[in-house]
Amino acid sequence: MSAYKLNVPTKRGSVLNGVLFRNDEECARTVLIAITGIHGNFYSNPFYYNFGETLNGGGIDFVYAQTNDAFNRIETFNVVTRKTEIIGSYNEYFS
Repeated sequence: MSAYKLNVPTKRGSVLNGVLFRNDEECARTVLIAITGIHGNFYSNPFYYNFGETLNGGGIDFVYAQTNDAFNRIETFNVVTRKTEIIGSYNEYFS
């Protein structure tokens, strides 16, 4: 099993983080995707490693990722504007 860090830019340029747990020895036919909710604690949740390892043991890849409103406020780099920005549930932008 390997864990790969994900940094995925949105259309508006905000970069969202995640992790992919996959078994490098065989191709999974199933992927479980879990995303945090509003104020979800992506970085300090110790359980997602257990989920990833357990699912990989059953032949399932696992993606655990944040959303724009996963935190109250978090600093990120916008790849479109090339500037630092604050995203989070305090000021969600739904369009």
